[in-house]
Amino acid sequence: MEGIDIPLLAANTEFFSGADIENLCESAAEQVLEEILETGVELPIRMSDVEAVLQEVRPSTMEWLRIKTGSLKSKRGTNVSILEKLSVS
Repeated sequence: MEGIDIPLLAANTEFFSGADIENLCESAAEQVLEEILETGVELPIRMSDVEAVLQEVRPSTMEWLRIKTGSLKSKRGTNVSILEKLSVS
C-alpha cells in the first residue's frame, strides 16, 4: 500500500461495516492485481485505487438501518427516517 490517506478513507466510509471495509480493500487489491497481470509491472495499492472502488460501493449498513429502525419521531411530532436524522442519503 502506498500513499493511503487514512483520515480521508475514514471520512468516506463512515457508515461502512468492518465487512464493507474489508470488501473495499479486497476489491482495490483485485483491481491492482489485474493491472499487474496486464502490464507485468509490480504495483502497490494506491489511494486512487481505493477511491475508484469507493465510487462503486455503498455501505451495507444503510439498508439494515432502513429495515431495522424504520422512522424516528421528531421533536415536532412528524415522522423522520433515521437516514434523514443522520443526514445521510
